Amino acid sequence: MKKIFIITLTLTLVFLSDLTAQRLSSSPFSRYGVGDLFFQGNGRQIAMGNTGIADFNSAYISKLNPASVSALKPNSVIFEVGTFHKLSFYNNGFEKQTNNITNFKQVTCGFRINNWWHTSFGLAPYSGVGYRIITYDTLNIDDEFQTSIISDYDGKGGINQLFWGNSFTLFNHFSVGANINYNFGSIDRNTKTILTDTLYSSFTSLTTTSNRNIFKKVNVDFGFIYADTIKKDDYNNLLSFSAGAIFTNNYDINVTQTRYVSRSTSVYDRTFTDSIYLDTVSNSLIGIPRTIGFGTSLCFYNKLTISGDYIVRNWSKSSILGETNFVNSSFIGLGAEFVNDPYSSTYFKTIRYRLGAFQNNSYMLYNDQQIVTQALTFGLGFPIKTVQLNLGFVIGKTGSIDLGLQENFYEFNMNVSLYDLWFVKRKFM
Repeated sequence: MKKIFIITLTLTLVFLSDLTAQRLSSSPFSRYGVGDLFFQGNGRQIAMGNTGIADFNSAYISKLNPASVSALKPNSVIFEVGTFHKLSFYNNGFEKQTNNITNFKQVTCGFRINNWWHTSFGLAPYSGVGYRIITYDTLNIDDEFQTSIISDYDGKGGINQLFWGNSFTLFNHFSVGANINYNFGSIDRNTKTILTDTLYSSFTSLTTTSNRNIFKKVNVDFGFIYADTIKKDDYNNLLSFSAGAIFTNNYDINVTQTRYVSRSTSVYDRTFTDSIYLDTVSNSLIGIPRTIGFGTSLCFYNKLTISGDYIVRNWSKSSILGETNFVNSSFIGLGAEFVNDPYSSTYFKTIRYRLGAFQNNSYMLYNDQQIVTQALTFGLGFPIKTVQLNLGFVIGKTGSIDLGLQENFYEFNMNVSLYDLWFVKRKFM
């Protein structure tokens, strides 16, 4: 089993070595702020409506609430890898476009150090930027000149988080935890503007503006969780309950920004090119707001689990690379998981069925209206010896035609959780 861990980890690190160069989003909405925000939970939680603040499960690692790592059993080691593919259909009422993207969701590892201290570490994307928008317009200057204007907006990049989590059991049923996050990455935003004399074709002007923002910052987020068995008999837990909360204080990420502007002008058969502006500054900021979230979970007979989360973020006071037009965001999600008999020798009775729904009111505005995402989630969990294969599906909608842009998306998630027992002393040789 340890060989499987090593091989999987090696392949994952090879793939992640180029993570920062890949697009983490393909949405026009990601043009604003730090782009699309990623759910920080695992594959099981994605299929359960993106809920998991109160998830107290010994078979998974959750970055969402660092205190939940205290559920790990003695000598257990868990390694998880997740990936996703998203297919999006955009419609603004006049034209349609299709985009798709595939990338890593997370890679995590966790284990128990002693009876009261548990730790985890890993890498996950926090936000993603990936868009290309082309607009067309014309400008009439009296009756002699008519100029066409083509603007090409392109952006890519995002924020990644390398984290180290620690959970401490203070007393029976109650644990606290903290994630130390190293935020790093870059966001590139480029604009090309082409002016052309459409009547006489006497001139063409191309202006290129490039902004590269490189950032790195350490921050800490906190969580606590209370988990207890309310009712049980000699064989099963009849009713288990858990409640949790997460908190992140607001913090600023210092940004090193390089700006470059160039212009090329063609008049008849002559071309003139010059660099207008080139500078590197370090006084830009990305403001990440305070985050507060609450969650609860109920488990009946070790078969049916129901969970719910509510999260708010204070984006209205944030400034991101000079932008300030943001609103407070909120998230609400509900989810459920059912397994017929987790201890059965019949394989099909051990398959886990998951269902959920969520609504996310984004921090971004589009045409002065808040962008809202509504989605349904479902998935399956397949136990394969010491491996749990989790498949999750998300079907949702972001924005609307009335808003000016609607995205209908279909997201497939695959998460592999490898479980093993390490550091066990053998009694027989």
